[in-house]
Order: sequence, then structure tokens, then C-alpha cells
Amino acid sequence: MMCYEIEGGRRLCGQVRVSGSKNAALPILCAALLNDGETVLHHCPAISDVAQACRILKSLGCRVKRQQDTIWIDAKDAFEAPLWEEMTGGMRASVLFLGPLLGRFRKAVLGKPGGCAIGKRPIDYHVAVAQALGAVCREENGCFLFDGSNMQAGKVVLPFPSVGATENAMCLAACLPGKTVICGAAREPEIYDLQQFLKAMGVRIQGAGTDSIWVEGKEISTSVSYRVMPDRIEAGTLLAAAAVTGGKIFLSDSDWLTMTGILPFFACCGCQISVKGAEVGLKAPKRLKACPCLLTKTYPGFPTDMQPLAAALLTTAKGTSMIMEQIFENRFHHCTELNKMGGRIGCSGPVAVIEGVRHLKGTTVCASDLRAGAALMVAGLGAEGKTVVTNGQYICRGYAGLEKKLAALGGRVRLMESR
Repeated sequence: MMCYEIEGGRRLCGQVRVSGSKNAALPILCAALLNDGETVLHHCPAISDVAQACRILKSLGCRVKRQQDTIWIDAKDAFEAPLWEEMTGGMRASVLFLGPLLGRFRKAVLGKPGGCAIGKRPIDYHVAVAQALGAVCREENGCFLFDGSNMQAGKVVLPFPSVGATENAMCLAACLPGKTVICGAAREPEIYDLQQFLKAMGVRIQGAGTDSIWVEGKEISTSVSYRVMPDRIEAGTLLAAAAVTGGKIFLSDSDWLTMTGILPFFACCGCQISVKGAEVGLKAPKRLKACPCLLTKTYPGFPTDMQPLAAALLTTAKGTSMIMEQIFENRFHHCTELNKMGGRIGCSGPVAVIEGVRHLKGTTVCASDLRAGAALMVAGLGAEGKTVVTNGQYICRGYAGLEKKLAALGGRVRLMESR
């Protein structure tokens, strides 16, 4: 078990580089299984979820090696093998192996995926994608068994713009001869990044960024090199850390175009935002302003992954703020922990009302999931005294050396083994 120890009250200033995107790297790593050749991925974040995806690839016969932020995958000798729950149970993104496995080998056995407890996250949409293209699925002893021997290109209609289901549909269609159209697709930037990776492997695909994606499938056997996009959620986390400490920072190797749903929130709270090429800057006021109503939405709206960070920031903002969580029904666990630090947050169903306080007090709090843990770290940076965030392994799932980046900006943060 890991924990983070934070000494609060220090203003964050300086420049820091944004890592590659967790939510883009994981589906692209899974999609590398489609390639009967060598894939080289650059700008992959050094996080535990990426390490687990690499272990799964190795269990499927791929040769995988890593040097810093570059990963080589040779899937020439890959084979279909069951992904039992001991492989999938710790990572929600393990479900993204469904499309590549079923597409390349026409069958798949998948244990129930795990991940953060932020509400109901069934894989119904993923199953429906496979069934829409002719696969047969049955559940047996807690595993999902897919037979895709009669699959063919066709039409997939998603009832909700699920990011993961859209990615599975894209990967599955990439290996089916003929044209497939995906309707009701998610529009997140990570979807576009996966499209560009598939294009780099020679797949004819277009439409990412809209709600309709067209794919013309083929056998994939090539050598490909690709660079993963910057992580917009890590970028938002670093901006939140600067904002809560009254700081001034610049993010290099970022992409403000993917953050159009995030940056207006910081401006609403009184921060000055600047954009120049691949650099995003933030200068915080002496005290942040409340945000009257913040709603989480699918892209291009405010992302649900940023909601806990927003709550941490608004806890010490002047005035009353309201957050409405419209994606997950159980994503306010961090509010209880923020209240332990002196916050005044009331939650009812999908709504949290935050009465801003002048200062938070450091104490020991517990991360219930990845983004909640990051939010508690941010709160600790702005709090008086020492904050200890336990269950730090959740944070390691999605942030590459976050404590080092915060320390480089002047924060006092340590990652330690908890007793």
C-alpha cells in the first residue's frame, strides 16, 4: 500500500511537462494486438495501468519491452488466451482487449473488469457492440465468452456515447472486411487519437470527433510508430494544484484544444488562462471565486474525471458552488474526505453543494479511487499543515510521477510505503 505525504501552504510556480495520456495510451496498447507486426509507441505514461496492459499483452504471446516513455510491442506470434479475472479485475480498461481479441482471433474470454468504484460500470455496451457485428456472447462462471466466427461488417448503434464501447467497436471493425459505421459514437479526443493510430496501421477510418465513425476493415501487418497525445486530465490536475495554492504555472507539451471543456472552469473561478502553441499557463487570484453551477458532461463538456479536482478547488473558493454529476451516480466519495479537512460540502444524489471556507486543515484522508486521490492531494497542497493521503496506489494507476512534478513546482510531496 502506498500513501502521499503533503506539506501544504506553498505556492506552486514554474513550468512542468505533461505526460502522455492514460486514457489514450491504454486503448492504443490494446489495439497493438491487431497488428501482425511491430508497434512502437512513444510518450506512454509510466503508470501502473500501462504496466498491467503490458503484462496482459505478454500473456497473449506478444513480445513487449519498454525504455522510458517508449514501448515496443511485437504481436506477430500473439495468440488468443482467456483473460481471467486475476488479469482483468484490477483495471477497468482491460475490457478494451475485447475488440482486438475478437477482431484478430474471432473469439475471446474475458473476466469481469475492475477499476475504480465510482458507480455502476457494466460492460453491456461492449457486449452489444460485439453482438451488433454478429458475435455470440454468453456469461459463464463470472466470465464472458465470445464467439465471433460469424461476424461481419455492419452497423453499430450506441445508445450512449460510451468511450470504451466506441473504442472496442473501432478495433473490432478494423479487422472485419467491408465497411462498418458506428453511430452514437463518443467524441472524446482519445477517440481521435485511436483513429489516428489505426490510420497509421493502414486502416481506412474517419469521423472521430463526430458521432458517426466509418471503418473499412483489413488484415493488419505493418511496422508502425506512433506518439500518444498529452494527458488533458493530468494537465487539469496540475492547473488545479496551482489554482488552489494561488500559484502561477506553465504546462509544456500540452494541447489546449483538447481542454476546451476544462479551461473555462478555471476562468470562472478567477484564474487567468494563457495559451501559446503547446503551452498552457495559469495565474491564480489571491482567493478563488465560487462556480455557481458546474455540470459534468460527455465531450466537449466538463469531464467527469475532473469533477473531484473541481470539488477540491471549490472547497476554499469564496461563495457557494454547486456540482451536478451527470455521468456516474456514485462519484462524491471524495467529498466526505474533504469535509474531514474542514470543508463544508453537502451531497444529495447527483448534486454537491459547496460552501467555501477560508482554509482547509491537513489530516489523514483516504483515496477511494484514482481521481478522488488526486483531488485530496490538491486539497492538501492548499491546506494548513500536513496531509496524508492513503490508498495512494489508486493515484499511481493514472499519474506518472505526480509527486515529482508537484515538487518541481515548489510543493512538498512525498510518495511512501504506508505502514
